[in-house]
Amino acid sequence: MTKHQIIQMIHKETGLPRKDVTLVVERFIEIMKKTLLSKEKVSLKGFGIFKVKWRKARVGRNPATREKIPIPPRWRIVFEPSPKIKIGED
Repeated sequence: MTKHQIIQMIHKETGLPRKDVTLVVERFIEIMKKTLLSKEKVSLKGFGIFKVKWRKARVGRNPATREKIPIPPRWRIVFEPSPKIKIGED
């Protein structure tokens, strides 16, 4: 699902003007980016937690040539889903 599709769905389900929905969705995304860039977590009850974790340097491998490649350390955004989200279960 794309940002555009999310905006369309919210617009249809709420009847709010598309312009207002777009503004709110884009502002929400900007707030999430700003929060994650400051290394804080974003917790959405019933959905999950977005947080930033440090990954150590490691050695990877080029799958085509099998050559070893050093992978530098870096920050990663990870998502931990809420137990309420169960994929593949009916």
